Amino acid sequence: MKVAIWIWTVVVLIGVYFFSVNTVDDKVYTGTDLLLNVNTERGLSIDSTSRITLQAGSSDFFLLRDLRGETILGTPTEPPLGWDTKLYFVAGPTQIQGGQWLVEDGTATLHLKSDSKITVTAVMWGGVAGGNIFLILLAGALTWMVGFLIGRIFL
Repeated sequence: MKVAIWIWTVVVLIGVYFFSVNTVDDKVYTGTDLLLNVNTERGLSIDSTSRITLQAGSSDFFLLRDLRGETILGTPTEPPLGWDTKLYFVAGPTQIQGGQWLVEDGTATLHLKSDSKITVTAVMWGGVAGGNIFLILLAGALTWMVGFLIGRIFL
């Protein structure tokens, strides 16, 4: 029984570790033609040696802001053919520079294109990362307890 509890504990700890790392780890995208989903949980660090063409679309309102003050606002438009909802917001195509970008409101799908390589790093904000890790640890503790109780009943 004690060996089974230790094995269960190790399995849950490994699962919690890998799930935590995968959830809060920075996401890095590289290429000249990128398509990525963004939301308010992550900030974007965009590196490129040339101007970037940005297009964005979403079923929700969205607002992107560069730390230098440039803003990109989703404006309502006719939804594309086959779109499930009546609301659709778009921005662009517009030219942007690299830098630090914040998703201040909403979610969006971004399409970034450039003549040179673009590197986008999506960084999870500290408070959001801490909250997510707490929830993962809580789920791990509950999973461990359920497994422990099942083991006590059936072993």
